[in-house]
Amino acid sequence: MMTNTLINEQLTVAAIQMNSQQNIEDNLADIKAAIIDASTQGAQLVVLPENCCSMGRQFATAERFDALSATIAEYARTYGIYVLAGSLPCPYRPDGVIVPDGRLRQVSQLFAPDGTCVARYDKIHLFTATVADKQGSYNEAATFEPGTQTVIVALEVDSSVYQLGMMVCFDLRFPALAQRLRQAGAELLTAPSAFTYLTGQAHWSLLLRARVRQSMYGDWRGTRRRACV
Repeated sequence: MMTNTLINEQLTVAAIQMNSQQNIEDNLADIKAAIIDASTQGAQLVVLPENCCSMGRQFATAERFDALSATIAEYARTYGIYVLAGSLPCPYRPDGVIVPDGRLRQVSQLFAPDGTCVARYDKIHLFTATVADKQGSYNEAATFEPGTQTVIVALEVDSSVYQLGMMVCFDLRFPALAQRLRQAGAELLTAPSAFTYLTGQAHWSLLLRARVRQSMYGDWRGTRRRACV
């Protein structure tokens, strides 16, 4: 587990790197320790990775969605910090309707320092690829239903307000999403991810640089924005 800290004007952000396995309690212990570490370093926003509570066992994890969300919300409240829970599998849509066809949603949530959930983003672009690793192929759509709504949320830190646009992992490959978020006022973008080893080597740094450029310069003719996380 690693904590990387980015200071953006008055906003200090901690990006947590984890090697989440299938033991949810162990992963929660790592999440709590990371939040404590980030908080002691002055972070005001902690960003957890995709599938932070369990890598795999999606349906079993989804059964605990509300309880896991409440636990992470309590961490945010206890340490007085914004916490973005990278993603958790969820059995229902934002309106509470159960996802049909036995599938789930990949949900990223932002918890405020008082523990309230101030934003939920359901991952729009689902990962489908054939890769030369032991897994061979990936098809998130077999397990998950794509979200349909972009999400921007205001972070209030001291006397400043930051407009945060939310993405997850494979969303990085689609520049139009980042462009829509920027045009709607996003000043920061989050993209918690669990890239495969091979696709991470090939695309991770390149895609982040591209989205950073979009976030800061928009259509390359607009006004410079604050930053991209």
